Amino acid sequence: MKKQMIFPLLLVVSLIILAGCKVKEEVLAEPIDVVEEIIDYGEWEYMSVVSECEVDNESSQLICLDEGNSDYQQIDSFLDSYGSEGWELVDLISGEGSRVIMVMKRTN
Repeated sequence: MKKQMIFPLLLVVSLIILAGCKVKEEVLAEPIDVVEEIIDYGEWEYMSVVSECEVDNESSQLICLDEGNSDYQQIDSFLDSYGSEGWELVDLISGEGSRVIMVMKRTN
């Protein structure tokens, strides 16, 4: 009976130890110079867009800097401009400060 209790006890202790682990700061480093990068993976093409985004206090909407005209746009308008070229948002990663990395894909 005692042998059957050892495995669950070891599993619980292992999970507690793993829960206390911290991620190294170097792993979380953000790319600095990337604005847009397109990678071709055969059927899909991927692009990452780095932008400065903030929450508008008046409307509570997320607004992002449009590098093309150096003006802030609501996130819907910002993404619509890429959507018109066939890009689809697949991931949104919060970066340093107000930096946001948007990962997009489209078919070739």
